[in-house]
This record gives sequence, structure tokens and C-alpha cells, in this order.
Amino acid sequence: PGTCDRVFEAIDKPIPGKVECELCGLKFCFQCSLSYHAPASCDIMRNWFKKCRDDSETANYISANTKDCPKCKVCIEKNGGCNHMSCFSCNHHFCWMCIGDWKTHENNYYECSKYRGQPQSQLETIQSRAREALKKYLHYFERWDNHQRSLKLEEQTRAKLLEKIEQNINAQNGTYIDWQYLEKAADSLAK
Repeated sequence: PGTCDRVFEAIDKPIPGKVECELCGLKFCFQCSLSYHAPASCDIMRNWFKKCRDDSETANYISANTKDCPKCKVCIEKNGGCNHMSCFSCNHHFCWMCIGDWKTHENNYYECSKYRGQPQSQLETIQSRAREALKKYLHYFERWDNHQRSLKLEEQTRAKLLEKIEQNINAQNGTYIDWQYLEKAADSLAK
């Protein structure tokens, strides 16, 4: 799965989880070929990558933070201000809270005076769930993304250290044995 031409074959049972290529240094899961992901299972990782690729979380964001114009059905995001909305597409004026025509709201700019029965509260529950799902997704995605960036930085640090070790050995500033502790330190960062 890496950049080199090596092929790996499992000769032990049970099949190993983590495999490291001695040629290119890539560490991956033998069972699914993704980057090594213990303690998460292969199924969890496949689902995670699918979720990251999907537009499902975008749809959750849209559901939680936008409403459709009641006249032309264009999607509108409220970015602050009062509840008096003016559609940029058809110029229809409506209330953000109840989606009703603004003409029926008199001077209630900050609070909808209309009674919101069961259908609106159901809509708010759906939107609340979507908001919570989005918050949960962002919580875990930020941590996963930060971990991925850390791994890349560790790989870059390791490559720089190996280059420095080689330069020192070539300049006869010791042998590999003298400098191998740096490589081991870089390897321990990636664990």
C-alpha cells in the first residue's frame, strides 16, 4: 500500500495487525491496508473514512443552521440579526422562527409572537439533534485530524533526523551506533 514495490504475505496465525515496511518505513494495518489504527477496528476505520468523504455531515450542518424560503424554497443561512428575513432570491419577507409571512408579525423583530404548536417543536427537535450530531462529529474529527497532522510532522522529523545522522556519519563525526539513539527517539514519537 506504500510507495515502494514490496509485497507482504502473512505466514503467522493469527494474521498480524501492524506491519512496517523496512524499505519505505510505512506502517499499516495488514488486514485492511489502511494506516495502522489500533485500537480502532478495521470496520470502524472504514466507516470513519467514509463519513469523512461523505457529504452527510455537510447535510447535518445545513439542516441545523439553515431554513428554506417559504416562497421559492432556496436555502438560507441566518448569520445574525433579527428574525426578519428577506430572501435574496425572490425578495420574500418572512419570519425566521415560524417561516410565516413577515406582514403578520407587526413590530416583533427579535421574538416571534406566533404560537408555535407541535409541528414547529418537532422541527426544532430535529434541528437540535442535527446540531448535536454535528458537534459530536466535529469533536472527533478535530482530534482525528490533529492526530493525522502530528503523524505527518513526526514523519518529517524522522526524515530530517535520518538525514542529519547520514551527514554526521559521512563527515566522520561518529558511526551509526553513535547516532542510532536519535532514530530510536523519532520512532518512539510515532508510536
